[in-house]
Amino acid sequence: DTPLPPDEPAGENPPDGAVIDYYLGFASSVPVTLEIRDATGQIVRRYSSADPIPPIDPMLPIPTYWVRPPKGLSSAKGMHRFLWDMHYAPVPGEKPSYPIAAVYRNTAPDFTSPWVVPGKYTVVLNVNGKTYTQAFNVQMDPRVKTAARDLAEQFRLSKQLYDTWFAFNVITNQSNPISKQLTDLRSTAKTDEVKAQIDAFVQKVNALVGTEVARPDLANKLTTLSALARLKALFGILQEVDAAPTPQTIAAVTQLQTDAQLLRTSWQALTSQDILTLNQQLRAAGLAPINLEEQK
Repeated sequence: DTPLPPDEPAGENPPDGAVIDYYLGFASSVPVTLEIRDATGQIVRRYSSADPIPPIDPMLPIPTYWVRPPKGLSSAKGMHRFLWDMHYAPVPGEKPSYPIAAVYRNTAPDFTSPWVVPGKYTVVLNVNGKTYTQAFNVQMDPRVKTAARDLAEQFRLSKQLYDTWFAFNVITNQSNPISKQLTDLRSTAKTDEVKAQIDAFVQKVNALVGTEVARPDLANKLTTLSALARLKALFGILQEVDAAPTPQTIAAVTQLQTDAQLLRTSWQALTSQDILTLNQQLRAAGLAPINLEEQK
């Protein structure tokens, strides 16, 4: 479950994805882009040579020599090989986690996006205003005998969870700076009445978003954090095996979608109605209002 020592003789695994080779006769002066499109023409994944290459976090709870170094799309002259992992784009802002079944300097992070379904795809290379395309097929492992309709249902539910994951992150990304601004405002408030008004709003935010606990998945109260913990568990169940989703999993995903809509509606009301009342109170006290535009 841990990588072999570097001096241990071992073979090299084949690339774990779709290998894309391309040749540039010149160094491009503008960013080169690479798109993966499905059979309907929808973009599944998009890469650009202008994308920043994230550094390896030195504070990972694993040795950094486990990690596969991130690679970007090259715009340099010459022959290039690029690997698409056959997944949608990762959920932004998620701290990477790594499986314990590691390969020395070649361990990819756990996925936060679903596998694509088998079918026809097209890779589109854009260089200096010119477009080059190549069709290819993604095929199921021949050892897997799951029916195509069951794989489609597995993907449908996984994609629902993936899209909801983005929605939850929007709430989190907005709530964190709002909470910080409220903390700063409370420290400058001059009356107990204003402090109480700020505290009441903070309680509303915490009640909706939730606070970090040891096991948020066991929390009984519906919050964004508890719902997100359930979402990640369901996503793992769906993505860990290519099989028809069970009735229990389908029911759990359906319930999660209902809860997610309730949370999104509540957050919208908080940031479009309740915050107006708070801002009026802050202005009356001579304090700066919460500026939602800064949270976007």
